[in-house]
Amino acid sequence: MTAKLHSGDKERAAPEAAVSMYSPLGSLWHRVDLHFHTPSSFDYDDKSITNQQIIDCLVGHDLRMVAITDHHTMDMGAAIL
Repeated sequence: MTAKLHSGDKERAAPEAAVSMYSPLGSLWHRVDLHFHTPSSFDYDDKSITNQQIIDCLVGHDLRMVAITDHHTMDMGAAIL
């Protein structure tokens, strides 16, 4: 997929990354979760879940960003990134 960006009278193809950043409709809305726990957090229910399952679920729900808010640790955050 190639989008067109206009610069004055010149028209040029936008790289793929730019397609998601710019919209002819104006602002874009993104789905985010600013309070997300991983199995490293003591109160997470299912300790058997894998990093890949977490990532697949987040991507499957169209989340563009999460803030990992584990209690007293950041063990899983580096692994997910």
